[in-house]
Amino acid sequence: MEYLYQNRQIVITLINCSASDLWRKIHDLVAVAIGTHATDQIDQNFEITPDLARELLVQNVMTLLKYWLTQPTVITPTGAYQVFIKSRTLSPVDLAQELAANKPVSRLD
Repeated sequence: MEYLYQNRQIVITLINCSASDLWRKIHDLVAVAIGTHATDQIDQNFEITPDLARELLVQNVMTLLKYWLTQPTVITPTGAYQVFIKSRTLSPVDLAQELAANKPVSRLD
């Protein structure tokens, strides 16, 4: 996150360039960081396979990274990481309820 923050402009340019494979490389790096331990506890009889669960986690991280980097005012990597950690406790239902109530989903106190 520190590297992405320090090189924000070039990262944004490269992830928006169709000829660049930076976004795929970041995706693969996040997938390796998540590893298999994050999805080892999934019931094999459940319809969501460990591969799908891993990809859902990776895509969520990728969405947060892109959103963070493309904001007009970018918070520090530490602040972004804190938002990321807090967001891990929110389900899609939680987010929808907060959005419907038109109030902030989470604040860093």
